[in-house]
Amino acid sequence: MACFHQSNYDRAELSSTEAQGAHRCIGHDEGQANVLYGLGKTFHLQFKDDKAISHFTKVREIYARIRHDEGQANAWRGLGEAYCHQLKYHLAASSYIKAEAIYACISHDKSQADVLCRLGDVYVTEPWESPSATPRDIPVLEVAG
Repeated sequence: MACFHQSNYDRAELSSTEAQGAHRCIGHDEGQANVLYGLGKTFHLQFKDDKAISHFTKVREIYARIRHDEGQANAWRGLGEAYCHQLKYHLAASSYIKAEAIYACISHDKSQADVLCRLGDVYVTEPWESPSATPRDIPVLEVAG
C-alpha cells in the first residue's frame, strides 16, 4: 500500500467535498452518498473517526431514504470499523450485525463473510467478562434456522 502524505488526504477531501456539493445541487442522492462514503473512508484512514462516523451516519440515512440496501450495509460496516478504532466494541458489534443482516438479505455473500469475520474479531477483542458487562449487554447475531 502506498504511503499517503497529509497533503494527498487534504486534496482528496477537497475534491470529494466539491463533488458532494455538486451532487447535492443537482439532487443526485446516490452520488452524494457515494462521495460522503469515500470521505468517511478517507477520515477513517487518518484515524479521524469522529468525522468518519458523522459521514457514515449521513450515508446510511441517505441510502435508507432512497432504499439502497447495499449502500446501507456498507455504511453500517464503515461505522463498525470506525467504532473499532475508537475501542467502542459494543457499537462496532451492533453496526456489524446490522450490516450482516442486510448483506444476508441481498445475498452479498463475500461482504457478509467479511462482516462476520470482523464481528468475530470484536468478540475476541472486547473484554466481555468485565464486571459491569452482563450477557444481555453483548450484541448477538440472530441466526435463522
